[in-house]
Amino acid sequence: MSPALAATTEILLYPTSAAGSWSRLLLNAVQALAILGGLAAVAWLLFVFFGSRSPQHGQTWRRTMRLRMVLGLFAFPAMQLWMPLSMALLTLSRLHAVWGALLALVPLVALCVMAHDFVWLARFWRAVDPTRCSACEHPLLDRQTVCPECGAPRAMASGGVQSRVHARFVIALLCVMGGGFGLMALGAAPLRWSANLLVELEDDDGQGIATIAASGTVLTSVLGLDSGEVYGTHGIVREVHDAAAAPVDTTGARVFFVPILPPEGRVADETWFAALPTALASFPPQTAVASESWARTVRLRCAGREADFAPTIAKVETLVDFLRPPAWAVIAAMMSGPLTALVVFGAWRLTMLRIGRAANRPTIGAPG
Repeated sequence: MSPALAATTEILLYPTSAAGSWSRLLLNAVQALAILGGLAAVAWLLFVFFGSRSPQHGQTWRRTMRLRMVLGLFAFPAMQLWMPLSMALLTLSRLHAVWGALLALVPLVALCVMAHDFVWLARFWRAVDPTRCSACEHPLLDRQTVCPECGAPRAMASGGVQSRVHARFVIALLCVMGGGFGLMALGAAPLRWSANLLVELEDDDGQGIATIAASGTVLTSVLGLDSGEVYGTHGIVREVHDAAAAPVDTTGARVFFVPILPPEGRVADETWFAALPTALASFPPQTAVASESWARTVRLRCAGREADFAPTIAKVETLVDFLRPPAWAVIAAMMSGPLTALVVFGAWRLTMLRIGRAANRPTIGAPG
């Protein structure tokens, strides 16, 4: 066989976001939410420029202010969250379900808090005019805490509750945005991911020779999906261990996998490979030779040495199923939302304190 015919084609595959799956459904929902947010923003602008602006209009002014608040409260988050949520869903769609659920926990809880507070504000929010009764518009004196006309309590208390709910809504929004951008960074950064590998070996006629299931470590980004050398210290698949092979069977019979690479932490030395012919004795000869060749070649390449697959292997197709990133990356992604809220509110509080101190600073030469 000529060297050209003996060359092995190596293909690296990644899981897709699978149109029609839960990820595609959620992506469509996020896009629809962004479109509705844009429409709400247009309606909000119309109310700002053409709505009732004076408290003297009474109930009409209150209804206008309430509707404007609801539109603004919906429009801004819906448009701002489109990018981080879309990229976060693309990242999560490529991970194992358990780790995806863990990484999505904080943004999901924050979204639930946002939804609860939005519904509360849409139902109970009132435009507070401290000089008038919120129920009947009767003028109130400074010392009156109950409306003498209808008996309703003064609106200051409800205004305090509204402020707290507004603040909680903003904190939850910052958590969702920070968590979304954290997941986007997790998917875009080249990290060492623990992964499962499913390898298919084929001959020159395109017929399957062996199926290999293994665990390993890959260095790539789940969003960028780097291409290039597959196995090796400069490739995408950096470590392979706990591999087992089985012949390709088209009759529907039960297939048994035989270990061809040891578990993580154990070195595949010559003693290990010397025992492989006996372990693979039940396989067809072509499958046994190809499985051992794959194991030896991958082991040498991951150790930084050059090696080629056996000439009988015309194609090596490796599917990478991402499991989890490093532990520090998981912690950083989960903490990105709360840290964003903490930093923004800390900066806001510091700015307000400085403004207050500047306003209360005595002027030189002022009386008293």
